Amino acid sequence: MSFTSELVQAGVKHISKKAAKFFNQMPVDDIAGTVRAVNRHPNEFADMMKHVNNYADKGDQSGILPYVQYQNKWKNEGVEDLRNSQTLTHGINKGSANQDKLYPQGQIMSAAPMQQQSVIKGPSARKILGNQQLANPPAKRSKSIPPNLPQEVIEEYTQESSARLRAGEKNRVDVPYLVDADDRVYRLDQKGWEYDGDIKQKKYALIDVDLKRARNAKLDKIRQQKVNLTTRAGTDQKDFYADPDPKARHKKGTEEPHHRAPLHPSARLKSGLSKREGSMLDNFLESKGIVTGNSKYNRDNLPNEVHKKLHSWLKKNKLLTGNEDLTDLTLAQRKKYITQFVADMQKSDAKTFKIMQAFNRLTKRKTK
Repeated sequence: MSFTSELVQAGVKHISKKAAKFFNQMPVDDIAGTVRAVNRHPNEFADMMKHVNNYADKGDQSGILPYVQYQNKWKNEGVEDLRNSQTLTHGINKGSANQDKLYPQGQIMSAAPMQQQSVIKGPSARKILGNQQLANPPAKRSKSIPPNLPQEVIEEYTQESSARLRAGEKNRVDVPYLVDADDRVYRLDQKGWEYDGDIKQKKYALIDVDLKRARNAKLDKIRQQKVNLTTRAGTDQKDFYADPDPKARHKKGTEEPHHRAPLHPSARLKSGLSKREGSMLDNFLESKGIVTGNSKYNRDNLPNEVHKKLHSWLKKNKLLTGNEDLTDLTLAQRKKYITQFVADMQKSDAKTFKIMQAFNRLTKRKTK
């Protein structure tokens, strides 16, 4: 069922075609909180719809931040509902005298229908959160803490989940998260490669989900500031994500969007410039065939393998790094940095073409 269909079932009487298109492009984990808010927070929902309509119908980008804020708030409520639910008491309760009765050694509880469909009972403290994505919590600690679970439970989870991920299943949707006795949440992420005999395979390691999301929330804020700084005024940032290939949305895990002119070095060039100077820089770069920011003309669709190789090569050769602070320099004083940026972009484009040629030749041989 689509996002808009669920909203209509929840009682929303009118959704414009443009707003419906906006909603249906949103992540599936936004759905549950928004649908609950229709009746739980009608005033907040009405305000959110106002911002969505202004963005979808008029291109008013000021509505994006309130939308994200409401989504985070409603997701937080959903997570709290799950964590306060009685279904979450079936994990390993620290200090519980009945722990062995709840989980006899080697016994695996079968998944049964429950009121909270996004929580499924499993071995020990394991739960599947399904489409209920965890909200970004405040950073309460700077380092990850190992799961408060028996080592055999952790090893069992790691082995089983690694096999499922290698087989093509997805975290959170197919593969369970691990919840420990202190209600901390963990999942497996790829951390390089390893060999099983002569077979090269992906290597996975546990990560602290709450901590990662807290760090990502900070990075996302910084990233959006760079996007706003580097995108030419009047550009619809949605166009960057409106993939020209409609089938590409079904290629997740195979192909992904790449900023041809990276955000960080582009932002460094424009930081501290006036609007007039920023526009002059945009004009100069575009005369060299370079568009910055979230523009559809700054998007390359690259196979995952090519994308990773390109970024590794750029990092290794220290190209497009953008580490110097140019904020206090005039546009004229930035000439050598701009010249270097253009030269680095030409090298990056040439390397992208070379890697893609090698990838296409290899793919062609495999399909013969």
